[in-house]
Amino acid sequence: MEAHRALAELACVQGGVFTSAQAVACGYGRKSIAHRVRQGQWRRVQSTVLAASTSDVGTRGQQWTALLLAGGRSALSHGTAAQCGGSRCPKARWS
Repeated sequence: MEAHRALAELACVQGGVFTSAQAVACGYGRKSIAHRVRQGQWRRVQSTVLAASTSDVGTRGQQWTALLLAGGRSALSHGTAAQCGGSRCPKARWS
């Protein structure tokens, strides 16, 4: 249950998305991740970026997807960065 809570909180901050590496760091095993994707509980947004299947990955989630794919020192800038204030957690049911 602790892995579930930690990943849900992380995804909330990141616009509803997370990487498979982040899921592992939260306590999920690789087989567990693959099982959730196969069962439709999670879905792939891009290669290593996932989301709960009930999560609405809007603009904020797309921005986070780009950042997560780009790597550790990436950042949003200019107009995109200016739009990022006051985000809310996307509505999703985590299983």
